[in-house]
Amino acid sequence: MERVDRDSRVLIVIGLVSLLADFVYESFRSIMYILLAGLGLVNMCLVNGVGEAVLAIARFLSPAVLNLLGPAVTYILGYVLTGILIPCIVKPELSYVLYPAERFGKGVRGPARDLLISIVPKKPGYKFSICEALDQVGAVAGPLLALLLITRLGLLMTALSILYLLCLILSAHVYKIYRNVEKTLLVERRTHRTQMLTRKFIMFLVLLSFSTMFYMPLIMIQYVESFSTLRVETAGIVIFIIATIFTILFAPLIGKVVDTTREYCILMMPMSIAITVLTLSLGGSYVSMIIAGLIYGFVMSTLEIVPRAYVNYVVQDVKARKDAYAWLNVSLGVGLLVSSILIPFLYIYYRHIITILIVLCEAVAELLMLCLILLQ
Repeated sequence: MERVDRDSRVLIVIGLVSLLADFVYESFRSIMYILLAGLGLVNMCLVNGVGEAVLAIARFLSPAVLNLLGPAVTYILGYVLTGILIPCIVKPELSYVLYPAERFGKGVRGPARDLLISIVPKKPGYKFSICEALDQVGAVAGPLLALLLITRLGLLMTALSILYLLCLILSAHVYKIYRNVEKTLLVERRTHRTQMLTRKFIMFLVLLSFSTMFYMPLIMIQYVESFSTLRVETAGIVIFIIATIFTILFAPLIGKVVDTTREYCILMMPMSIAITVLTLSLGGSYVSMIIAGLIYGFVMSTLEIVPRAYVNYVVQDVKARKDAYAWLNVSLGVGLLVSSILIPFLYIYYRHIITILIVLCEAVAELLMLCLILLQ
């Protein structure tokens, strides 16, 4: 019983670190465009574009960074970079440098966090769902606080600074756990043969990008449709908040399904993302916003929990699992980058083929995933 309680506490601490980091980041993100409005539209787009470009680069570099610095240092470094956004609230021009730096931290810390969660001796679906739910709580609470204190930026900075300090204290505790794990791994490597990732498995991880690449662009399309119909720019924010709330509610259910289906849970990926094409037929009414939020909440939970739990199930050696999470991070980044360029172009010029393209890609991804699973 004592062991179970200790493991549960570790998961909660990891989840709270993500919660507090998301609280700080999403607070800034939710009002970033308002703060940068005075600098002009070009500057707003430039800051966001550079930030996302750095995030994509960080994903590519994450395997090298993880091997160079180790999971413990990479984890703590990633969360150290989160707090540098706080000064941007009163001095928006700092966003040119600090926002891309924070995105770099986000890109490299992901595999380290996933590795630590995978080491905790609990069922993968259960533990990833707990951490994802706590993570999304921060994603909801942060923007709400920012909107409440938008006219009192000094108070907002103070509140976020206190929360960020708590985030660092908790992440330092997780850092100690990592160090203990690394000592254990050194002993294991002397007595056990290290599992190597096969090219087939790396191909499988890259293939995951096909089943995740359309998610964010579809949300952007729904935002545009809501703006044009409701004439209210906050409609997109409402969809996001609703989706995040549903993500929290769906997380335990997705976790149970994952632990029931084990490695076959990966087949949920293409099926779940294909569901999002339904949002293309939705109008811009308030009812459609709730429906879109529910759909995105389900898909968001699936995409965040399933691939990480799958790696935990099929890769037993922790050293190999570290590389697997790094490659997973890269594959997800590639898919998002490609779709963020492709889908907006198609939406503007060839809107009628978007649904066909998405359904076709997801069907191919589902078939290839099933073949690779059977070959394993």
